[in-house]
Amino acid sequence: MLSLARFAVLGLFLVWLGSTAAGSEASAPATVRFVADPVDFTAAFGDGSVRLLFADGRDITLPQVSARAVVRYSDGETQLTVAGGVARLEFNGLVYLAQAQDRAVDPWERARRAGVGFRAIGQEPGWMADIWDGERIELLLDYGDTRITTPISSAEHGQDGQAIVYRTNEDYGAVQLTVTITPGACFDSMSGEAFPASVVVQIAGSPRKYTGCGRWLQ
Repeated sequence: MLSLARFAVLGLFLVWLGSTAAGSEASAPATVRFVADPVDFTAAFGDGSVRLLFADGRDITLPQVSARAVVRYSDGETQLTVAGGVARLEFNGLVYLAQAQDRAVDPWERARRAGVGFRAIGQEPGWMADIWDGERIELLLDYGDTRITTPISSAEHGQDGQAIVYRTNEDYGAVQLTVTITPGACFDSMSGEAFPASVVVQIAGSPRKYTGCGRWLQ
């Protein structure tokens, strides 16, 4: 794992070079350019791998090592992780972050179009939760290696009258968990992006609390 002293978190932006498949809102472009001083490279996503073409002529192909909502490519030295609209590149001992700019392919916009009412994300290790109010929650933990889908209650107000609480439906859900959403400024620890609410996910029987940020999509 890279030490914090070696992190160089840069303000990057994405320029989509490819185009989506005709008539398909969920299709992502096959080619993405990442630009930031001194890094400039194009990521060409293929079937099971990504090819990184750097402006200085370097050419690196990374095999895909995770195929869930958090997509990861790695050759053991260089790693590219894409999740929740944020791309993370670990390269030459540094970490670079980038975020999708085109709303037509932005994962948050795709989630909204799919009916997700609220999305939350957290880091170390990366996790994400999509909530359909009164219907279900889809929870991805450990960079997408663990997936939990279970029925969930409609929103309830917390004891303080401010927080919003979702609970799994005990009659149908095999996994019991609670999601607490508290309105107020929250900043993602990896990207620094601002969100309108902080989120805590607690799973029954686990000593860990998953903390992060989120926003309403509907």
